[in-house]
Amino acid sequence: MEEQVKLIASKVYDAEGNWKGRPDHKVTINGELHDWDKLVKKYDIEVPSKPKTKKQVNTNADMGQTLHSEHSEEHGDGVSEE
Repeated sequence: MEEQVKLIASKVYDAEGNWKGRPDHKVTINGELHDWDKLVKKYDIEVPSKPKTKKQVNTNADMGQTLHSEHSEEHGDGVSEE
């Protein structure tokens, strides 16, 4: 089964290291459904690691403004009228 796992490993990742198999990370071997992550650990298979992406920061956000739930209208200066 190890050879089959290695063969599958060469097919379930794209060039950038993205998983392109089933969304639940299951694979079928000899008609049986297996958890891919467990197989990789069991057979010590090296899989591509995706580079960690930086979290996007909303640079348009104005952290000085607050909108209170009891106010229905927000004005440009961050102050709401009642």
